[in-house]
Amino acid sequence: MSTNEENVNQKECAMQQYNFLEPKIMSYVEGIKNIQVRDGDEFTAADEMLVEIKTKMKSLTEAFAPSKQGAKATHSAICALEKKASSSLGEAESIIKTKMKVYLAKQRELDAEKQKEINEQARIAAAVEAESEGHKGEAEEILNGGGRVPAVILESSVPKSKNTSFRTVWKWRLINEAVVDKKYLMLDEKKINKVVGALGKDAESSVGGIEVYEDTIVATKSRVG
Repeated sequence: MSTNEENVNQKECAMQQYNFLEPKIMSYVEGIKNIQVRDGDEFTAADEMLVEIKTKMKSLTEAFAPSKQGAKATHSAICALEKKASSSLGEAESIIKTKMKVYLAKQRELDAEKQKEINEQARIAAAVEAESEGHKGEAEEILNGGGRVPAVILESSVPKSKNTSFRTVWKWRLINEAVVDKKYLMLDEKKINKVVGALGKDAESSVGGIEVYEDTIVATKSRVG
């Protein structure tokens, strides 16, 4: 068999592999679109779903590996098919991550409100205790935001993830180019990103004309074995 014939056979094999997998993947993605992340249990289930998607991606790469290895001339064409199939799983991954990020942001906001309430309750309790001990001046200082108040840390309401890590980074979006500092004109995104990464929210006043916001980066590992 000639090299060209081998390459054609490898490409046909890859196409058959794609045609076999594509309906299953699309059906899987449609199911992902119906996933909801509204509470801790669903958040944990979504976390496991991300691992499942990562594992499917790994299996997909392994499925196309023989065709890629055996067909140098058609390598790019096979890779294109693999990429096309992987993009659907990438969409599924993006859907889950977005829903988890929305849930995470909501729970962090709720936790912050609860923490504020707990801090206020702790401050009032500390003031009452100080006054009961005859330290009226200290009690007033505590109520006015000073003095010593025992720290009470609220445990996060977000379930701990076994597979996925979350970290907060500063990003920005343009809201008024007219007031951007001249040294940042032509929107040097690399320079602005560096300032935003270093200053966070304070970069708004330094750069001007941008809104700095927090975005959560979601990273998941595939399951081994």
